[in-house]
Amino acid sequence: MMKLRHGEKFANQAGSTWRLIFVMVLMPWLRKYRIFSAGSLEDDIEQKVGISNVRQKIKELEAANKELEKTNKELDGANKELEETNNELNAKLAEFDEGLHVSEEANKELEKTNKELDGANKELDWANKELEETNKELNAKLAEFDEGLHVSAV
Repeated sequence: MMKLRHGEKFANQAGSTWRLIFVMVLMPWLRKYRIFSAGSLEDDIEQKVGISNVRQKIKELEAANKELEKTNKELDGANKELEETNNELNAKLAEFDEGLHVSEEANKELEKTNKELDGANKELDWANKELEETNKELNAKLAEFDEGLHVSAV
C-alpha cells in the first residue's frame, strides 16, 4: 500500500542493500536465525553490492566483536574495583570529618576554659595588688611601731 501511495520514493534497491549490510554487520543473531528461500544472505549481498570478500569482513567483524566483549568484561571488573575503593575512601573521609567535628567541639571547650582561666588570673592579679598594698601599709605601721618602741626605750 505504501509503495502504491509514494511510488518510487518509498523503497529502492540502494535502501534494501543498506538494510542488508546493517543486518549483517550489527545484528549477527538475526542473520543466524533467519530463514531464506533462495541462497544465503552473504551471496545476496555479494550479488547486490559486488563485494567478493564479504565473508572475510564478517569474520573479522565477529572477531573484533568478541575482543570488544572481552575488553568490556575486563573494564567491568576494573569498574567494580574502583567502586569498592571509592566506597572505602568515602568511609574513611566520613570518619575523618567526624573526627574534625569532635576536634572542633574540643577546641571550643578549650577556648571557653581559657577565657575562664584568664578571668580568674585577672582576679588573682587584682587580689595580689590589694595584698601588696595592704602589706606595704602594714610594713609602714610596723616601722612606725618599731620607731615608737625604739624611742621609748631610750
